Amino acid sequence: MLFKLSLPAIFAATPLVFAALFFIRAPYGRHYHGGWGPTVSARAGWLLMEMPALVVIALCVFLAGRGVSLLSFLLLGLWEIHYLYRTCLFPFLIRDRGKQFPVLIILFAALFNSLNGYANGTFLASASPVPTPGFL
Repeated sequence: MLFKLSLPAIFAATPLVFAALFFIRAPYGRHYHGGWGPTVSARAGWLLMEMPALVVIALCVFLAGRGVSLLSFLLLGLWEIHYLYRTCLFPFLIRDRGKQFPVLIILFAALFNSLNGYANGTFLASASPVPTPGFL
């Protein structure tokens, strides 16, 4: 049920956010400005907003109770490598210099990353194709 709701939510939000960003600068990084509510450090912000993408997809795949096909495992591995960098390495490579990150943006990003991880993880767990040896 949640899978069938998460995909339309992601697809419906995409053009709205795309259009809104022509008029509103996302208030983080070099574009940070006050007026967006409470803040945390930029490093903590990146870590908190990206963590759901790293964790949710893996939970969906491994808690589904099914075997993971080679293709699903490969796709999950590529996702995890990408988000390990974004979540665990990138926040410590940025020049923080006391920059702040609005909690509201963290919540929006964490919501998107949770839905995105859930949708992709559910697909990998339920539609795990068994490729032929020549497929890869």
